[in-house]
Amino acid sequence: LARAEALDAAYEDAAPARVQALVLARAPSWPLGPGDPQRAVAFAQRAVALRPAYPPNWLALAEAQSKSGATADAAASYARAREAAQALPDSAERSDWLQEADKNLSRAR
Repeated sequence: LARAEALDAAYEDAAPARVQALVLARAPSWPLGPGDPQRAVAFAQRAVALRPAYPPNWLALAEAQSKSGATADAAASYARAREAAQALPDSAERSDWLQEADKNLSRAR
């Protein structure tokens, strides 16, 4: 993923940074795995900076922030994901992104 990001960080709407963020956020921490919520936040922030209109980048950032304990920031990022999704034409993906953002926003309240 690091090599993919170095070759084309914007590939597939910043997928290299977004996927790295999700791996680091979801994996168990040392010594069981590579999980690191703080590094996950940094990768997700890069994805958002590259493609802020792409809802999955905001969803990845929100998940990483939530795992790192930044619940207020996570709620704000879920709201931004929702706004980004609402700006897109109707599609199955858009519906999934809205559903994920709404589900997590309701948990944050």
